[in-house]
Amino acid sequence: MEIITLALIILILIVLGCKKTCIKTKSKKIYIIFGTKHCGYTVKQIKHLENKRKMEEFEYQDIRNNKEYEKLNVDGVPCIYNKRTQKHIVGYHVYKDIVNKLK
Repeated sequence: MEIITLALIILILIVLGCKKTCIKTKSKKIYIIFGTKHCGYTVKQIKHLENKRKMEEFEYQDIRNNKEYEKLNVDGVPCIYNKRTQKHIVGYHVYKDIVNKLK
């Protein structure tokens, strides 16, 4: 009986520890910036977001051989995609406009 109780306590502690870890590692990445490092507007977009200290909300993906980008059927970069709303915009935008246009 004591072994079963001890095993249950250990299991509960493992589950609780996992919850805390999962909460800490939950991604803050809401947006994907599709582009190329050779595009001046993509570079400008990333620098703008870094200056605003907002890059933690963004994930950069190169468009070459990128199936996600191809599915959007857009022609142009940077293309910013909101993973929650599934909306996207093309071209350079200031942070405030990105948030407003992709709600």
